[in-house]
Amino acid sequence: MMTVTKKGFPKAERLKSQQQIDLLFKEGKSFFAPPVKCYYRHIKEKIPPENAGEGHSVIRVKTGVSVSKRNFKKATDRNRIKRLMRESYRLHKASLLNLMQEKTGNLEIFLVYTDKTMPGFDILEEKIKYVLRRLIRIVEGES
Repeated sequence: MMTVTKKGFPKAERLKSQQQIDLLFKEGKSFFAPPVKCYYRHIKEKIPPENAGEGHSVIRVKTGVSVSKRNFKKATDRNRIKRLMRESYRLHKASLLNLMQEKTGNLEIFLVYTDKTMPGFDILEEKIKYVLRRLIRIVEGES
């Protein structure tokens, strides 16, 4: 078993496909950890080999973030919140990635910030850590 120690957030780990995102919202499950709503979908199928990059392991977790335009009119505010959410996820994703290396299948995650106030990094970091711990419990419970 290979443990994940890098703390990057490469493009291969980002959930960008509109088709995958639509399927996640349609077929996935969700839970709410105010002010973050987490949509997730655990796919227990075999992973296609084209998912692996050159010399890298297969990407088993894909993550996306979003902030409502209704709550934050200015794009700079939305972008700041998304940056904070991605950074919090990047710093604390290792335990989830290590768990998914042991399991078969993929995990798709989409985090949506729902509050109407600008968050601090410490608040968002605690919520993202909670979301990741809960996802770990969910994936372990499904196996």
